[in-house]
Amino acid sequence: MRRGDFVSNRKGFLIPFVILLVFTLWGCENAKVQSAKGGKHQDHKSYTYIVKRGDTPLEVLRALHIEGDKLKTALRAYRKVRGKNIFPNDTFKVLLNINSEPLQVELWRDPLVRYVIPLNGRPPYIDTIPYRKMLSAYIVPIFDNLTVSFEKAGLPLKVLLDYANLFEWDIDFFTDTRNGDTAKVLIEVLTRGEKRVGFGRILYAEYFGKKTGQKDAFFFKGGYFDRRGGSLKKQFLKSPLPFGRVTSRFSLSRWHPILRIRRPHYGIDYKAPYGTPAYAVASGRVIFAGWNGGYGKLVRIKHKNGYITGYGHLSKIVTRRGRWVKQGQIIGYVGSTGLSTGPHLHFEIKKNGRYVNPESIKPPPTFTLNGKGKELFSKEKDRLLNLFNVLIEEKVALNKGKR
Repeated sequence: MRRGDFVSNRKGFLIPFVILLVFTLWGCENAKVQSAKGGKHQDHKSYTYIVKRGDTPLEVLRALHIEGDKLKTALRAYRKVRGKNIFPNDTFKVLLNINSEPLQVELWRDPLVRYVIPLNGRPPYIDTIPYRKMLSAYIVPIFDNLTVSFEKAGLPLKVLLDYANLFEWDIDFFTDTRNGDTAKVLIEVLTRGEKRVGFGRILYAEYFGKKTGQKDAFFFKGGYFDRRGGSLKKQFLKSPLPFGRVTSRFSLSRWHPILRIRRPHYGIDYKAPYGTPAYAVASGRVIFAGWNGGYGKLVRIKHKNGYITGYGHLSKIVTRRGRWVKQGQIIGYVGSTGLSTGPHLHFEIKKNGRYVNPESIKPPPTFTLNGKGKELFSKEKDRLLNLFNVLIEEKVALNKGKR
């Protein structure tokens, strides 16, 4: 499973907000009655089912009362358009005829694209809903947490996740944010007629924080760069978890809560719920995956430039020795195996055989623009900043006019 699949995978704590968003965008027009099956709703013309974690295509289609030959047809067609994968918050909709018999299955992953599976033998197809792009700018004061702050600013969960993913190499949004920080976003808004139906690509983003300082992202030729033209992608992610709280930092003398002695703690402990996915912070080769004394279930990964990362106290390991893993790939799940007082992840880094403080690692960009490329980027950066400022000024003037 890849990082993007958890959400990817990455924001399990935000799933309730995703479900709310799905109902808002794709809920049936007529009044619905909650059925006995938690994820399913019915109106007079259709059934709708919102996928939960652990669901399979077979289970979902059966929950929507598709049986027999139509079930086989739907499964074969689904695999043609989507393979065998199914993700939390995918939305399945079954259209019914006047006799309440299923006519076709629709799969929605966003409000503008649907996968249509006819149940009469016709081939499946993808239907793209026409839309128009506009640009909008937002300044988001951060109070309490990012989720609430973005929601108050009128930005849905999808935008927050896209925004957070831009800075995943530089900012841990679960430990680095402070009240009074500020986020800025210039983003495509997708409309149909006068109605907003979704958001597109983020073109410019900035986070200014008391701990983080200023971090920015500009979209240029298919990638994101900081204002100096350095790629946002770096060798290491900022955190091996999608969320969690640091409970113990790197130390040469820490009181061990179980052994009751002082000894070095060559890593960082992240407290997180049991089963939280742990990611490889960089691409590399797994050199150990199994039980290792006090570490409990442990994974070690060898990376380029002499680095080795370790992930301890896992409840489950989903990789094996010798396997190549990519940055952001899930390698296990948080647990409390080995010498542990509760569910958490012990994360450590070695550089050329010596332990180093993970918080001190500041990897450079994977590459930096130069020459003609940097010149073109500089012009695009200025254009995006100007657009952002103009749109914000228009919003301020409009709000003053409403008073």
